[in-house]
Amino acid sequence: MPCQLCTSTICATLPLAHFISFVILVRNSELHELRATARQLEDQFNKRHHYTYVIINNEPFTDEFKPPMEWATSGNCHFGLVPYEHWSMPFWVDCVRA
Repeated sequence: MPCQLCTSTICATLPLAHFISFVILVRNSELHELRATARQLEDQFNKRHHYTYVIINNEPFTDEFKPPMEWATSGNCHFGLVPYEHWSMPFWVDCVRA
């Protein structure tokens, strides 16, 4: 039977967990708050499902950031960088009126 989303017979056989991720936009300075949130999410929900975390930032993650987040989560952690032009206000937007 093909997948309802992409009509592939391959992805129809994969568990739903392969398609679910927590996507988190965070700064390096917010490590402690994110760890507390992740622990709560793990305790209440994700310890049974092991969904992946995709954690993105506007600057490279520090070496102090990654290990504590990987230890705090039961799923895999992927760390990404959002380019400046995607993070900031576009040049054509009037910041005063926005």
